[in-house]
Amino acid sequence: MGQTVKDIMTRDPVTVTTNDLMKHAAEKMAKHRLHALPVVDAKRGHLVGIVTAKDVMRDVMRTAKHCLPAEDSFSQKIADIPAP
Repeated sequence: MGQTVKDIMTRDPVTVTTNDLMKHAAEKMAKHRLHALPVVDAKRGHLVGIVTAKDVMRDVMRTAKHCLPAEDSFSQKIADIPAP
């Protein structure tokens, strides 16, 4: 543990900007097999935060909630669906 962070850090990290859509972040995470991405300010280019796979999933669920039919419109409960 004698190395510095500078010695082992990723010098050209995969990032997203504050103007990118969450879809773009999800695609980059999938393409590069990452669980998190640094977020850089779109105008100034400096680090402002991090977006994680959990953040992406939360956004997917929030978006899907508006696209799915009401719960009572489904004809079966999961427990009632026969296993393959």
